Amino acid sequence: MKNIYSLCLLVLFSFSTPAQTTTTFTINANDEDATIDDYNSGGNYPGEIDMVSRAWTISSVPVVWRSVFKFDLSCIPSNAIIQNASLSLYYATQNSYGNQQHESLTNSDESVVQRITSAWTENTVTWNNQPSTTSADQLILPQSTSGTQDYLNMNVTAMVQQMVGSVNNGFLMKLTNEAYYANLIFASGDNPDSSKHPQLVVTYTVPGISCVTLRMDQGSQDATVDDYNAGGNYPNEIDMVSRAWTISSVPVVWRSLFKFDFPCSMAGATVQSAHLSLYYAAQNSYGNQQHESLTNSDESVVQRITSTWTANTVTWNNQPSTTNADQVILPQSTSGTEDYTNYDVTGMVQQMVNSNNNGFLIKLTNEAYYANLIFASGDNPDTSKHAKLEICYSIPSGVNEIKSEDGLLVYPVPSCGLFTIENKNRSEEKVEIVNVLGESVYPSFMLGAHQMKTINDKLKAGIYFIIVENATGRQVKKLICQ
Repeated sequence: MKNIYSLCLLVLFSFSTPAQTTTTFTINANDEDATIDDYNSGGNYPGEIDMVSRAWTISSVPVVWRSVFKFDLSCIPSNAIIQNASLSLYYATQNSYGNQQHESLTNSDESVVQRITSAWTENTVTWNNQPSTTSADQLILPQSTSGTQDYLNMNVTAMVQQMVGSVNNGFLMKLTNEAYYANLIFASGDNPDSSKHPQLVVTYTVPGISCVTLRMDQGSQDATVDDYNAGGNYPNEIDMVSRAWTISSVPVVWRSLFKFDFPCSMAGATVQSAHLSLYYAAQNSYGNQQHESLTNSDESVVQRITSTWTANTVTWNNQPSTTNADQVILPQSTSGTEDYTNYDVTGMVQQMVNSNNNGFLIKLTNEAYYANLIFASGDNPDTSKHAKLEICYSIPSGVNEIKSEDGLLVYPVPSCGLFTIENKNRSEEKVEIVNVLGESVYPSFMLGAHQMKTINDKLKAGIYFIIVENATGRQVKKLICQ
């Protein structure tokens, strides 16, 4: 059924306290790292196999080298609390300096790693336009004790917290005293020895409930398959369709597959809610055709994919298997440009978290021509129309639910204005109403056994949680207001 949240929905779920997640990030060839120097101050060197803090000479001319590098931390929620972040840099046995080793010849090779505070890209950064940095919470790399020394498990917790909480521009490394002759030489993400690439291990917690909004884009996995060219692969279509039409009087069926990349913090999560939105593609591959039920209904189904596939190899002939468990029906369109928003796919997303995330498949319920639904894919020029998945989740931690035969009632439902909370339990409860950031939106209060309280504060559109606590545990009721 289509879920239209014009008012307020109420869902019951168990509360959990923050659990720790540990994730290892490695810089590879596709990630951002580069070296700059003041000898060719306008030069750009994004493909160097090493990262250096260096001061040497070229033809008796003093030269200084620095390196910039960035780990992709996008899978860590912005409200995460970083418990620990450890940086490891490895000596580059194969490097651009005649396989030179760390060296303190006429100056110390002690170096500093600082947090970058302005934007840069590896394909454009130079000495002349190098980004700004801050010395706050900087990391000192002490003078090397051997020419092949690895610098392991260095504490960069405070810097990573700033990157996650605001903007991640990465790190800059340079000598503490940039006078020749001295250098540290580490493997970059482009080094042939992948075991030596820079590594960052981050342990973090996410307070309470986390909510994320995921959008398909050009880097996402989505593709269309059809039985007209059953061996053909179409990973770059600007639309996702459930379609049955004809080509030169030959009946043809089209289906589409798509997958959202989940945040790494969702490993082992309990999915509280997941809602999928698909948007009509005004610009599409079918002459900008609209949704249509010409001689057959365009009612369609979204199913969970249960086997692996990739956008660049999937065809009609090798399309993956699916299951109809928890499938979602998209009813026949009521207009040619209809958007299908806020469909409940909680059950399917929970299974993706529990086992393997192979994404979704969309197809007509009855694949007889002529009918189609046409939605924007991650490759569509209109990025505002790309498919969207909104997920709220928690990490189980063993906190008990309130044990009760009756529980807590909230009514009338739906309601996001004046509503009543009634305690049907046999004990006194502490009640708090918070938003997704854990911020209180109403003063907490005590509610005695079999008592009730009317809340007369109109809530703004958004997601809220009614947290109830007694001696046996906690319970949460969730309010979605749109």
